[in-house]
Amino acid sequence: MEVDEVNREDHLSKRCEGMQRPLVLFSLGMILGIWLANGLDQSSLFYLGLGTPIFLFILLFYFRKGRGYFLLIGCLGFLLGAVRYAYADEGNQSTLDTILNTQDSVLYVVQGEVKTVPILKGSRSTFDLKVKQIQVGSKRWAIPEETIRVSLYLNTHEDEKKLRTVERGTHIMVPLTLEKPVSARNPGGFDYRAFLHKESIHWLGKGVRFHELKIESSSNHPLKWLDRLRTKLAVRLEHHYEEPYAGLLRGMLLGERQAIDPELEEDYSLLGLTHILSISGLHVGIIVGCFYSLFIRLGLTREKAAGCILLFLPMYVCLTGAEAPVIRSAIMTGMVLVAMIFRYYQDILSFLAFSFVIQCAWNPYYLFDVGFQLTYLITAALVMGVRPIAEKMSLSSEWIKQSLAVTLIAHMVSFPMIIYYFSSFSLLSFLANLLLVPFFGLIIPLAMGGIVVEWMSSTIGSMIAQVVSMILAITTKGIEWLVSMSWAHLSWARPSVLWLILYGTITIYLWIAWIGDVFYQRVHRWIASTGFIILIGYAYFSPLWPKETRLTFLDVGQGDAIVIETAGGKVIVVDGGGQIGLEERGRKKQRRLDMGKRVLVPYLTYRGIRQIDELVLTHGDLDHIGGIQTLVERFPVKRVIRNPHLPHGETEQKLMDELMKRGVPVYAASAGKIEELENGMRWQFLHPDPHRLLGESNQTNNDSVVFLLSIYQFQVLMTGDMEAPAEQMILTKWKLPPIDILKVAHHGSDTSTTTAWLKELQPREAVISVGMKNRYGHPSPHVLERLNEHRIRVWRTDQHGAITIIFKPEQYQVESMLGSNK
Repeated sequence: MEVDEVNREDHLSKRCEGMQRPLVLFSLGMILGIWLANGLDQSSLFYLGLGTPIFLFILLFYFRKGRGYFLLIGCLGFLLGAVRYAYADEGNQSTLDTILNTQDSVLYVVQGEVKTVPILKGSRSTFDLKVKQIQVGSKRWAIPEETIRVSLYLNTHEDEKKLRTVERGTHIMVPLTLEKPVSARNPGGFDYRAFLHKESIHWLGKGVRFHELKIESSSNHPLKWLDRLRTKLAVRLEHHYEEPYAGLLRGMLLGERQAIDPELEEDYSLLGLTHILSISGLHVGIIVGCFYSLFIRLGLTREKAAGCILLFLPMYVCLTGAEAPVIRSAIMTGMVLVAMIFRYYQDILSFLAFSFVIQCAWNPYYLFDVGFQLTYLITAALVMGVRPIAEKMSLSSEWIKQSLAVTLIAHMVSFPMIIYYFSSFSLLSFLANLLLVPFFGLIIPLAMGGIVVEWMSSTIGSMIAQVVSMILAITTKGIEWLVSMSWAHLSWARPSVLWLILYGTITIYLWIAWIGDVFYQRVHRWIASTGFIILIGYAYFSPLWPKETRLTFLDVGQGDAIVIETAGGKVIVVDGGGQIGLEERGRKKQRRLDMGKRVLVPYLTYRGIRQIDELVLTHGDLDHIGGIQTLVERFPVKRVIRNPHLPHGETEQKLMDELMKRGVPVYAASAGKIEELENGMRWQFLHPDPHRLLGESNQTNNDSVVFLLSIYQFQVLMTGDMEAPAEQMILTKWKLPPIDILKVAHHGSDTSTTTAWLKELQPREAVISVGMKNRYGHPSPHVLERLNEHRIRVWRTDQHGAITIIFKPEQYQVESMLGSNK
């Protein structure tokens, strides 16, 4: 009898121990439910009807047998996650879809309420508008629930003054053209439409006449006073700090990410320091830590100190704009403070899970936000791992052990996510975080304290600002030095989901082997460490392994950028320019974008490319070389081939100087030269003839580098911007084989692609690299008509996005980002 009683107590003890963290299990079930609902795309009633009987069956089994507790909690979380996501997705539809035509460019008069604080970047102001009514002519529609993202361009100082009166809650009327957000147009590119869909925004409103915006009623929003306070604090920061430090502090302290210098932001991103730039758990943790220490020194107990900070937290969230990352960090920190108030110091993980459940129940789309994923994964790993790992380190300084443990865990957890989402990871990231994050742990409280003190004593405030500026100068120099080591900033091809699962499994095994108490611990450590190294090696070297030959015409707007990846691992880039034109009524305004930074670098990084073997510059026009400077600064280049003309224009000369500084050999293309690139692939240069140049130094279209690329049995002809005289010259000089893929010259201009040219080449496919709604009218209707007469299948980057051709010895396949060509 006594033995039975002991066994019963032992059984109950184990059950209670297993029930200590039901929220963790519930949140894991919720993750699975949301993920599955996102993939299956079924209604909420489907999951409710399917999941409820299963849950009731498990519940009955638990009450009868006393087993299945974990399954019960997990199933409940799964059911909530699936139903909540499906319900949210069902309601995430646009009312405007039934009213508007995506193809029209009608100017609508839109009335609504401003939902977010307007963000001014350059001359463009952006904010979200809750639409109440739209009108065109005599037609008028009342819109019940619809938020659009508005972009307005400011032209005068009066516009800037007027913008300051537009606050959250302001009711306005403004003429806008309405259009759908663009999907990703290049592989590895940012899918703006999918991003806004997760924010329940389905339409963009664009206007170029800010002065026509009418304020119908001023704001009554309860947060407008905090918004005004934030504006005043931003002004104080700009008064005390020079750029780029003022913008950097506005981002770190006030959540104004748009104020940060783009080049500085890029440097931070390259080193894995972006979590410093915008308000995150790091900032909230530093501020909370400072207040906590202050309250403890003032004699408050830990519980009372935590309670005081908990009261302050909502105001801080509102002051910094109440954006999703700030709210996420505040909820997580708030749950930790609640755990402290109730003295649950050992169960912070459950409070973390509770904050996760709250946020995913509020908005299940959060689960697919990379920042959300990284925050919870890293925080959970830190909660579980810092102390055990620090205890294993044989170092005397506790602070150093803690810092090393935090940085190590954060990097091991974030590494697979970063290469999956961003295809880039710097080998110096660990060092940068270890050395620089402590500086920002000093900068953030000092800068914030300086603002507060400045209200009482401007002299002391200025002194603090000088100290902060000095520290920022040191960190900036350190970041520039680390960024200059380009060899350490590597591209990683996006890993498969299977690789991610294996990484997680081996990392947990590695943890158990080094931290846990297991038999044959040395053997397990060796096996786990070897498996981890093999997995990292696979991720690093897999992009270098043989694969199919791939030719991609990137969508760079009105310009050319072509990337050739050979089966043997060589990379050839042909041109890298492009531009996007913005038309305004009454005048035309063109905005040049760096297509190297916007398209080329992201694509090469996405593909895991780490060097360029051949860089061909067909000629020196900006729409062909405008993004090459960024490319050269980011990737090693082994050789450059260009036309024989001397550089013309500042951009081309600057590029040549950069190539010379880096010791990159530059060769002039010579007609007739043939090179074997690898087995089954060669190229032959057809034009220009250095002795018979057709163009002038400032107009080199007709001396574009033209080459015939032979891939297995297929022929690809690259033509640059050559025109009819160059075509005639090539036809006279060379007997060309039938062409499979023709890159249509000069973006489809009527000055190229003559009938004689097409008749001689007999191409099967024609690719036109051209910008949407470009001001030149490219491609010419006459060129399209000639291509149609010769029954040539036409691919256009303005209609199809990036166009990729995959070659195999027996066949090739054409794919496009925006659907197939019928």
